[in-house]
Amino acid sequence: RQQHGIRYPAFLVLLMVRVLDEPSQRRIASNLGVSRASVTQRVTPLVEQGLLTVRVDPADSRANLVSLTPRGAAVLDAAWTGLVAHQAGLDDGVDEAALVAQVDRILANGARLEAR
Repeated sequence: RQQHGIRYPAFLVLLMVRVLDEPSQRRIASNLGVSRASVTQRVTPLVEQGLLTVRVDPADSRANLVSLTPRGAAVLDAAWTGLVAHQAGLDDGVDEAALVAQVDRILANGARLEAR
C-alpha cells in the first residue's frame, strides 16, 4: 500500500540502492529476483521524482549505476520508520530460536528436494 509517496516495489528499489551502495541496475534486479526490465520500469519514475540518479558506469559503458539522492534517502528513512511502526508487535510471543530452526528445516528440505 502506498505511504510516504511510494509503493512497496519502489521502496525495495530504494532499499537495495542504499544497501548495495550505488549498484548497477543488473545487480538490483539480481538481488530482488526480478528482470532488468522490471528494475528499469521501477527506476525511471524514481529518477523523475528526484529520488534516484542514474549514471553510466565508468568501468562498463553498457551498465548504469544507481544512487539515492538526498530526497530519496529522506523518503526511504521515513518509509522505513513507518514500516517498523506498522509492524510493531507482529512478532510478540514468537519463539525466535524455534522459528529459526523451522525455517532452516524448510530450507534444507527444499535443497534436498531440488537435488533430486
